[in-house]
Amino acid sequence: MRPFSVFIVLIVTTSASEAVDEIDLLHAIAVPFDDPKYIYFAEGSDGFPAFGIRAGSKIKTPFGLLFDGAFFDTFAVTAALKPADHQGGFLFAILGRLERVVHLGVKIEPATRPKAKRQNVTVFIEDEAHSAAVERLRQGEWSRLEIGVFTHDDRITVNVNCDGLKTLSVSKSVALDGDATLYLGQAGPVLKGAFEGVLQSLKISDLSNGDFESHCEEKSRQTTQNYYEIESVEDSRVEENSHQFDDLSIQRGQKGERGPMGPRVSKFCKFLSSKLIPFF
Repeated sequence: MRPFSVFIVLIVTTSASEAVDEIDLLHAIAVPFDDPKYIYFAEGSDGFPAFGIRAGSKIKTPFGLLFDGAFFDTFAVTAALKPADHQGGFLFAILGRLERVVHLGVKIEPATRPKAKRQNVTVFIEDEAHSAAVERLRQGEWSRLEIGVFTHDDRITVNVNCDGLKTLSVSKSVALDGDATLYLGQAGPVLKGAFEGVLQSLKISDLSNGDFESHCEEKSRQTTQNYYEIESVEDSRVEENSHQFDDLSIQRGQKGERGPMGPRVSKFCKFLSSKLIPFF
């Protein structure tokens, strides 16, 4: 009998009834890479592989392959990134049919004053740009970016490295069409704006169910937890030491053996000492 091989192909689909509360935009990167010259593996902040992107990369995919359904009304965009320069660029952009309208995108831009140690984080919603000035993301170092979009409150929050919220006003909500295209590390051949650096994570998360915990909230919670753990350890040590002192008791020791007799003193010495002591 001739040998044969069996190949099993698994196709995973998401039905409309299944709720999707997170979109991983890095799934747009095909592995193995289409062009290793512009896309490469790099070491992430936690030691695991991350994706490096150079100007000239062409990472795009129909957005419907990542998410098919009504887009979130309230959501967060989170990213862990290490910029290669201070020029910034589009981390991602979801474009319309003609690739001229940005339904949703995030761009890091230099400050208006070249010598200012600040950058602008710009959020595009239906081609409207909303910019927040933040401390400059350090070149070659990891940064965490968190953006919250709350359309029911007409506001956007921007937080870089948990350095405090910047609040912006917004008047539109994201309205995707069926032909939307996701570009990663740029905004297409027309708008361009290439980003160079390393991406550890880049996600869009639904905030409507209240289950999302931001990195800054997690960091704050962990710091508080560590504080109380240290306090608990110190309290337990004090209590343990106090118990040790409580257990101590002064007990009378056993009587020792009689020692040898000392040298005898003559009667004359006793008489002399009794006469001299009162004069001192």
